[in-house]
Amino acid sequence: MQRAGYKTAAIGKWGLQGSSKWSENGDSWPAHPNNRGFDYYYGYIRHRDGHEHYPVEGVYRGKKEVYENKNEVSKGLDKCYTGDLWTAVAKKWIVKQVKDKKESEPFFMYLAFDTPHAVLELATQAYPEGGGLNGGLQWVGKP
Repeated sequence: MQRAGYKTAAIGKWGLQGSSKWSENGDSWPAHPNNRGFDYYYGYIRHRDGHEHYPVEGVYRGKKEVYENKNEVSKGLDKCYTGDLWTAVAKKWIVKQVKDKKESEPFFMYLAFDTPHAVLELATQAYPEGGGLNGGLQWVGKP
């Protein structure tokens, strides 16, 4: 898609870390989305991380790592439900593309929700009222 002129994003559960060790960071993962044709990535890299939906709490198997591109960004995501997080980040990215885009620049997003999956965890609060740009989930950029 990049070669065809699209701005690209992958958001959610990637699950294709590659053959590197679990302890190594994103720079060493050959299958990282930024190494596989995506300009922007936000989500879980490791397959096993997508089995829980609260990355900081990690109730069943310990804390999980959320990445923005190749930077681990889980700090500050306390009580953050990944289904809502992926939605808010996707909405923010789409709005940015529409706002910044030139008429000839298409964009493509691969959005991979990890819910429901393995551990059945529910959101801790009701989904916000409304929809569109001013309702529903909004990315506020802070914990």
